[in-house]
Amino acid sequence: MSSYVPISSELHKDKRWLRHPSLAFAKTENVTPIFANELVDAIHALPVAFVRHEEGFVLVAVMGLRPEENLLVSGQGRWLANYAPLTYRTRPFMLLETPNNKDQQVLCIEESNFTDGEIGEALFNEDGEITDVVGEILKLLSHYHTTRSLTQDICAALAEQQLIVPWALTVNDGVTEQPFTGLYRIDEAALSTLSDEAFLALRKAAAFPVIYAQLFSMNNMTTLSNLLMHKVREATATQQPKMGDSTFSFSGL
Repeated sequence: MSSYVPISSELHKDKRWLRHPSLAFAKTENVTPIFANELVDAIHALPVAFVRHEEGFVLVAVMGLRPEENLLVSGQGRWLANYAPLTYRTRPFMLLETPNNKDQQVLCIEESNFTDGEIGEALFNEDGEITDVVGEILKLLSHYHTTRSLTQDICAALAEQQLIVPWALTVNDGVTEQPFTGLYRIDEAALSTLSDEAFLALRKAAAFPVIYAQLFSMNNMTTLSNLLMHKVREATATQQPKMGDSTFSFSGL
């Protein structure tokens, strides 16, 4: 699990930071959180689903069909899809709530990406202000932070109307077939029988774009299945990974 620390001009004025050279850090994550205002672009490339988290649900992009395997990260750490979720595009930075005030956020960086040498990029300029590059990342994170709260509220509204149900999947890797559990989807049958009151409540919660985006994105599971079959075909019998139980690993919550 990555350790994030708040950046400070007092503590880190002379520090530099390193970009991730690749997306190898995500190779074991088969889902990652995704936010409502990413969906317009994301659903053309990624399956979108819900997973249980604490007492509710989280909206996620699905990237793998086996434990600790991201099919969209190549062996060289390249991203293979046409869209990369925000949680990857802004690494190694993250906007986190302060311990004493959840309404206040602070820009943090993965501690392992600090460097004291000449290598890397500056965090602060000579005036003690964050550099333009870091400022653009902060702007992007701030823009999405508001949507993160909205996305959480939408998931809660969908759960309240009992529209989130288990997504029954069978994974065929070209050799074996195994049930794949742990993902959730929108219940189309329940959606079509919503009462007027429930429909209005979901409309006020801005839930319908998420509903239709999730349903539309389900066809992208075919892309993941094809990637998995291709990977298995390339593996030798002794190197071939076993299916195992469905588990999900992701960061960014």
